[in-house]
Amino acid sequence: MIEVMETAKAYKKGRESEKGASRPNPAKGEEFTYEIIEHIGVLKTSSGGWTKELNVVSWNGNPEKYDLREWSEDHKKMSRGITLTPGEAKTLFEWLSERNMTVDGEEA
Repeated sequence: MIEVMETAKAYKKGRESEKGASRPNPAKGEEFTYEIIEHIGVLKTSSGGWTKELNVVSWNGNPEKYDLREWSEDHKKMSRGITLTPGEAKTLFEWLSERNMTVDGEEA
């Protein structure tokens, strides 16, 4: 378990939340907390040092979700990303497993 608990300023670019939906990014200027429970892997590292990562994260003390987004090297800044419940992640995995995917011309 990665013991990281941070408070950060959320930013939001005019997107209205759906009524009753849980959202990891509160309205602009509101603070939120996150804890990276498990670091699964890095998909890509940019020339600026930011990494696109898959992690298990708890947002605002809520149940853990799979989280895919870019992080600064110190994990104090982040890009917008997506979060998936375990059920949603399982469904996505099943969909991707059914596809005939290629990477650089080779079947994966």
